[in-house]
Amino acid sequence: MNMGKGFSLVEVLITMVLLGIMMALALPPFVSWRQNMTYRSSANDVSSALQIAKSRAIQRNSRHQVLFNTLSGSYRVQQVNGGVVSNGRMPREVFLNLSGPSAGTTVFNTNGTVLEDRRIRIRDRLATKYTISVEKTGRIRVEKAR
Repeated sequence: MNMGKGFSLVEVLITMVLLGIMMALALPPFVSWRQNMTYRSSANDVSSALQIAKSRAIQRNSRHQVLFNTLSGSYRVQQVNGGVVSNGRMPREVFLNLSGPSAGTTVFNTNGTVLEDRRIRIRDRLATKYTISVEKTGRIRVEKAR
């Protein structure tokens, strides 16, 4: 009888099969989690851009705006009739959907308010994932879609 050290071929194969099964079970939740993080991060980025525009409008006593381009998935913070403060772009799989008159622009007055309520939806091709609400008072909220 050979008392060699190491694992037999059967033991290695069983271990590989068990590892494969565990990976197959773990992969779908991980992919879903990663996609969710992409949408959440995008919503937080847009919310931050809105917050920057609001803060700068108050600090500098000049109106600031966030301009959205839904075709390219980009946005920009700038002083009204002034220079660009910052730029941002959505990942390829994330889409912006805007509502309200003059939906492509959100302007913050010098007291941090906006003229009209605004809804910005972060979505994939099929459904809304997050909604960013900007109220007339200037309050900015991020909510996960139900």
